[in-house]
Amino acid sequence: MLPLPLQRCTLSLPRYEDGVALSSRNARLSDEERRAAGAIPRALRAAEEAIESGERDPAKIVEAARAVLEAEPILRVDYVDLVDTETLEPAASMEGERLLSVAVFAGKTRLIDNTVITI
Repeated sequence: MLPLPLQRCTLSLPRYEDGVALSSRNARLSDEERRAAGAIPRALRAAEEAIESGERDPAKIVEAARAVLEAEPILRVDYVDLVDTETLEPAASMEGERLLSVAVFAGKTRLIDNTVITI
């Protein structure tokens, strides 16, 4: 690893009322694809709700998010990852700060989103 002086900044994304992140990529979506994109923030929220309900198994938290995305037939899941925010290695536990990130295809458009989770 190179010893570069980096600093991580976490900022809130501007979002539409349905929770979908504002992005220039959304202009490429058909009306049906845009509606389906609403599953992305719902998937992130499903993972947060699993944690709020006491789930601490990273694989089950990822599965909670993936299930919401896979239930939307218009979307094709690229990935759902839960990683340590410092190392970006897959999360082995839920202790500390974690990043849940998702990427899906709606038609030819790749959409991404994430949320930081701290326990």
